[in-house]
Amino acid sequence: MGRESRPHLIATRHAKEFPAWFNEHILHLRQNGEEVPHHIRWLARGPNLDVRSYNEYIYNGIKFRSKSHEKHRKTQNSGVLITAISEDYSSSRDRHPIEGIITYYGLLKKVVELEYAEDLKVILFHCDWVDNRKGVEEDELGFVLVNFNHLLYSSRDQLAEPFVLPSQAEQVFYIVDSHRPEWQVTMRPKSRDIFDMGQQDPDRDDLDQTYTQSTLQYRQYVEHSEDDGDASLSWVRSDVEGIIIDTPIGLINSMESSDDDISN
Repeated sequence: MGRESRPHLIATRHAKEFPAWFNEHILHLRQNGEEVPHHIRWLARGPNLDVRSYNEYIYNGIKFRSKSHEKHRKTQNSGVLITAISEDYSSSRDRHPIEGIITYYGLLKKVVELEYAEDLKVILFHCDWVDNRKGVEEDELGFVLVNFNHLLYSSRDQLAEPFVLPSQAEQVFYIVDSHRPEWQVTMRPKSRDIFDMGQQDPDRDDLDQTYTQSTLQYRQYVEHSEDDGDASLSWVRSDVEGIIIDTPIGLINSMESSDDDISN
């Protein structure tokens, strides 16, 4: 490709040819006696073809849910946004792309787990992203509105980047505009703590599982239930000895008297 090639074509060629080049480059280094770190070797080889997918994922106390999985639910957890440094091309002939910090708004389609080795796994969010040129606008009150009829790319676009890491994603809620139903108002929530006490066998191939990862615990698989009230959880600590506390008789009589008053 010549020196005058357009940046868009260079980026397209890079996206198409880099994986094969990377693998060949690492093989060449190893054949010449170069030391290559374990994780680099596995990344160059590529992930296993057996890809796991999940409908729910909890990261740092925030629950994300795929759009299809919340179809009949009253709650919304599928909205995601990322803020990234990106090059904006006006067209495929553009030789001078504009680089800047851009916020992208999307919907989570599914959570996928790529396994390169037993100790090297990567979680990715597969999302639909709105085209900022056609599907994002700001109203007179400063609210950002999005339109999912205008997506950022097609499935055949070689530069399509529908995947992001959970650490890159923030949660956002969408509220339908009553005057223009095709547009939705974006709202950023305040994060709240989520505590998941149950744990399931990670070898279960269950698409209704919630995949949990946080700063407090490395991994935890939590089976999703339509009725959370059915979950059987133990709230008794077994890591410390119990202490027997003698309650004074006067306090017991006082408590019994209070119970009688309530029942009456």
